Amino acid sequence: MQVIDKHFLGQTVQLDGKEFTRCRFENSTLVFSAKSSVSMSDCSFVNVTWTFDGAAALTLAFLTAFYQGAGEDGKRLVEQIFENIRHPSAKFAESISAIAQLSSADATVSATRSVSNISGN
Repeated sequence: MQVIDKHFLGQTVQLDGKEFTRCRFENSTLVFSAKSSVSMSDCSFVNVTWTFDGAAALTLAFLTAFYQGAGEDGKRLVEQIFENIRHPSAKFAESISAIAQLSSADATVSATRSVSNISGN
């Protein structure tokens, strides 16, 4: 669903499955559950709260636990994931694009493979 040139003021906005273009989010809560992909282009954010729910929250909890509890290898893996987000290679971008197009069950398997590929295993 495309959302274009909309001003969200004091709202709770479910992000999953939407493409936001030139939207302004102000004094709002943005909720991402990782049920489907999200796209944002030329949007602005003023005093927003980000909430991660469901699979998104589990992913963040996993990355946190891995970073804090898996020693230097865990830290390197998480740092590499963020480096690939900052400067995506073509291979990483293709993996993320493919994952976004899969069903959630298949995405779990592909995400595991992608993380293994990033870590060099």
